[in-house]
Amino acid sequence: MGAQFVLLGSGHLAGEFEGLAAQMKAGGAGRCLLMYNEALAHFLYAAADVVLVPSMFEPCGLTQMVAQRYGAAPLVRRTGGLADTVIDVDSSPGAGTGFVFDGAGEGDIEECLGRAIRMYKDQPAMWEALANRCMAVDNSWARSAEQYVQLYRSA
Repeated sequence: MGAQFVLLGSGHLAGEFEGLAAQMKAGGAGRCLLMYNEALAHFLYAAADVVLVPSMFEPCGLTQMVAQRYGAAPLVRRTGGLADTVIDVDSSPGAGTGFVFDGAGEGDIEECLGRAIRMYKDQPAMWEALANRCMAVDNSWARSAEQYVQLYRSA
C-alpha cells in the first residue's frame, strides 16, 4: 500500500508479536516495538498521519483523542468510546474526524486503511481538512459539562 507502520505496545499478547517484530525489523517498511514508553509514544503520535485503534472492546479510550490532538486521523473499530469520539470521514465528509470500520477481520482493517491511504495520496486538500478537524476536536470537560447542563434542563 506504500505506507510505513510502527506498532508500539506491551501486554499479555506481546509474545505473539515477536515473529512480526523480527520480520518487520528485517524489512524496512515497519517496526514492531514490544514495549511502551510515554515519550516515544508522543513522538510517534507527532510523526503519524494515521493511528490504528482496532479494539474489540473499548469503554472510553484515550488513544484516538491523543492522536487527534496531534493531527493524526484515528482509524478505529466501531465500538464503545471509539464510536462515540470518531466520526467516519466518508459518512460525514465535512465533519468526519477519522476512519471507522465495523468488522473484526483482517480484511475490514485493510479496507479501512486503504480508504485512509487513498485519501492521503489522492486528496491532499481533504486530508489537510481532516487533520485540522482532528486537532480542533473539543474533548474538554467544558464540553461535557455543557452537555450535562442541557440534559438536566431538558428533563
